[in-house]
Amino acid sequence: MAKKNRLTNTIDMLLGKDEDTVDVTDAVAQHDSIGEELAKLEEVVAADIANETDEERRVREFEAFKLTPLAKTLLQRACENVAANMGSNTMDESTQKQIQERAALFAACDGNLSDVVGSIVDALGKDDPREASSVIYSTCFAVQKASNFIANLWYRRALDPVADEDLGNGGTVKREDGTAFAADRRDELREPIIGLGPEKTDEDPVQNVVDAYVELHDYLQLMTEAFGWDPDRSMPFCFVTEDNGATFRPITDAMQALDISEVKSRQSRKRREIRQTQALAAALFARRAALRKAAN
Repeated sequence: MAKKNRLTNTIDMLLGKDEDTVDVTDAVAQHDSIGEELAKLEEVVAADIANETDEERRVREFEAFKLTPLAKTLLQRACENVAANMGSNTMDESTQKQIQERAALFAACDGNLSDVVGSIVDALGKDDPREASSVIYSTCFAVQKASNFIANLWYRRALDPVADEDLGNGGTVKREDGTAFAADRRDELREPIIGLGPEKTDEDPVQNVVDAYVELHDYLQLMTEAFGWDPDRSMPFCFVTEDNGATFRPITDAMQALDISEVKSRQSRKRREIRQTQALAAALFARRAALRKAAN
C-alpha cells in the first residue's frame, strides 16, 4: 500500500493532483500549423519548378548533383593530370599552347574545377557567354579525357589487384597528348583507392570504379549544360578516329571507352618499348665504335 501511495504522489506531483491526462492542445495546434506551412512551401516549390525555364532546370539539377567519394577522388586525380599536362612537341603549336594555358589555369586554381569554371565565367561570361560556354565545354572534356585513362588504370587494377605488368620497364607511359603516367600501376596508385580497399568486402570493387566513372561523366555533362552548353550536343566519353582518318566517332558507352583507353595504353607502352630498344641499340653501336677506335 505504501508503495502504491508513493507512486500516486509522484504522478500527482508531475501532472497535478487529481489529473490523469496532459493537455496537449497547444502542441497539436503548433504541429498542425507547422504542417500547413510546410505544405504551402511545397506548393510554392512545386510551382517554381513547374514554371522554371530549361536553363533554370539544368542549373538546379547540377547544383543538386553530389559526387560520391570515389567519383570525387577520380575528379581530383583527373584535374591534377590536366594541371600537369604540357602537351606534346608532335602537336601543332596552337594546340599545345591551349593545353599549356589550360594546365596553368588549373594549377592556379589548385586543381579545383569549380574555381576554373568560375574564372572562365568571370573572364568571358558577361561579354561573350557563348564563348564562355564553349571554353567550359572544352575544359570539362579535357577532364573527361584525363579521367578515361585514370579510370582505366583503376579498373584494370580492380580486375587484377596483384598484376605486375611493366615491373621491369620503369619510366612513364605517355598518352598521345603528352600526359605522363607511371609505367607500373602500383606506382601510379600506391594507396588503396577509396571504394577499392579491402574493407569493402561486401561491394564489387570493379563495379565501384565503373559507377564512379559514369557518375563523373554525368557530373561534367551537367556542368556544361548549367553554363549554357546545348544538351543536344552531349559530351561523349571519348572520340575514336574513323578508318578514313578524317572523321571522329563519339563513344558514349562507358565500358567501350574503358576498353579503348586500355588499347591506347598498351599501344603507348609498346611504342615506349620500341623507343627504348632503339635507344639501347644505338648506345651499343656507339660503344662498339668507341672500342674499335680505342683498339686502333
